[in-house]
Amino acid sequence: MLTRRIVDYDPKWLDQLCLTGAVGWGRLSPHPATLDYPNASRRNETVTAPRQRRVIPTSVAPITFFVREDADWMTPRHLGSQQGANKTV
Repeated sequence: MLTRRIVDYDPKWLDQLCLTGAVGWGRLSPHPATLDYPNASRRNETVTAPRQRRVIPTSVAPITFFVREDADWMTPRHLGSQQGANKTV
């Protein structure tokens, strides 16, 4: 893909950026098989239970490249957590 978009592209460039940690890559959204889904319980409550479906790696998985210096927004934030809660942009 990059070969078609960048004139004189050399795959070593991306390898070097990833190996030095300047650039990261991966899937930024959860796989649908790993998402929780509502499950009815005996007391008519909605209970969230994790799916047990196996995720198999594939060559068509949606991945992205990102500059690590700009990756702070990807840090998981949980309700009630003080870490990152008072952080300003």
